[in-house]
Amino acid sequence: MFVACGYRGLLCPSVLTAVSITVSAQAPATPPMPKDPNQLLLLVQKQNRLTSPDIQPWHLKISVKQFDPFDAGIVESQIEEFWAGESKHKIIYTTPTATLTEYSTEKGLFRSAGSPLPPGPLMQAGSAFTNPIFESESLIEKWILKRGERKENGVKVVCLSTKGINAESEKHEFVGSTYCFDAAQASLLSISNPIGAAGDAVYTRNNIQDFHGYYLPREMELTAGGKRILEAQVDLLEDLAQADDALFSPPPNAAPGPIVKTVDITGGIVRGSLEHGNAPEYPIAAKAAGIRGTVVLEAKIGKDGSVSDLTVVSGPKELQQAAIDAVRTWKYKPYLLNGEPAVVKARVNVVFQP
Repeated sequence: MFVACGYRGLLCPSVLTAVSITVSAQAPATPPMPKDPNQLLLLVQKQNRLTSPDIQPWHLKISVKQFDPFDAGIVESQIEEFWAGESKHKIIYTTPTATLTEYSTEKGLFRSAGSPLPPGPLMQAGSAFTNPIFESESLIEKWILKRGERKENGVKVVCLSTKGINAESEKHEFVGSTYCFDAAQASLLSISNPIGAAGDAVYTRNNIQDFHGYYLPREMELTAGGKRILEAQVDLLEDLAQADDALFSPPPNAAPGPIVKTVDITGGIVRGSLEHGNAPEYPIAAKAAGIRGTVVLEAKIGKDGSVSDLTVVSGPKELQQAAIDAVRTWKYKPYLLNGEPAVVKARVNVVFQP
């Protein structure tokens, strides 16, 4: 049950509801707002994540509804997380057809054996609640940001838009994500990610609450190109009284995930470093039916520039395989970190227009 409290970005007062959640009657103390846009975004990042090293262990349950873009129905799923640190973190994705459990340990990431990966939007929904600005501090400090302001229902909202990056004495310009937040509270209200001709993918965070000095939305919506993709709400958020090792230990048959450390980079740099590869082939049936749009893929780019671990984030089903087949052939210039080639994670947009 959720209690309406006016404008989406305002903190709701402490209320006893069917949801077990620790809240404060007043907003958490926010440090003075920096004038520098990069430092301001770093402050917003800090205030809106539950994965900070100093936060006490917690337990979270989220209900998720995914909407088929072709009105084929609604898929209801659940995310459950147990957090006691980067190396003591367990997350369970439950869909109508499968359950996947991920374990983050000192030895790396492990996944329950034999379980398929859940859809990309579902896997990202949990992070949109608990770690919405996931990029590293060193990367955010290099971004070129444009500041904008507006009023919504009497509340001053500041938006910082990524316009490029200063990387290794070179400036790369591109259109990146936009982060909008309450100017007084630094509570994050929305994140917009460009997805090409289809428009923007927008996470809207509603009914913001305080949990031990950090901001958490009770409700969230994801739209892409104006179409509703996903809705989610917090069913339970509570302190984790006992963070026993047994709770976070993967079973003996758990499959190890990727162990290599990765660097998250912005899509604009990826686009500018593509060397060669096959152009996507427009499926004849999809083209004849007038199906168009952007397929967003999450990819791992190796030290040699090759692409692997492709996962579909969003896009018309009829176009997804064609996008995957093309991107698998792509080769990028190696991304250099401190002068050395590094493995990176990136989002790749493949646009289909008849």
